[in-house]
Amino acid sequence: MKPTEVVITQCDVTVEPAKKPPEATATLIVRVTESAIDKGTPGTVLTGVRVLLHKKNGTCLVQDADGEQIRPGQGSQSDRR
Repeated sequence: MKPTEVVITQCDVTVEPAKKPPEATATLIVRVTESAIDKGTPGTVLTGVRVLLHKKNGTCLVQDADGEQIRPGQGSQSDRR
């Protein structure tokens, strides 16, 4: 199913330029709304997402990503590490 709304509510980015190719980690809290619970009822989920990016030919590419559902006020994944 496709989300009807995606809102980034928090974003922290750490850049490691010394790595070859350069890498960045973006830690996000995302609010996703879609009709996932049942086909007629929209629902909203908060998700913590960590995305590892690397730069190739001037473009940032996603190298890896992981995520998990979080509760309001729980904070980002980086807060729990």
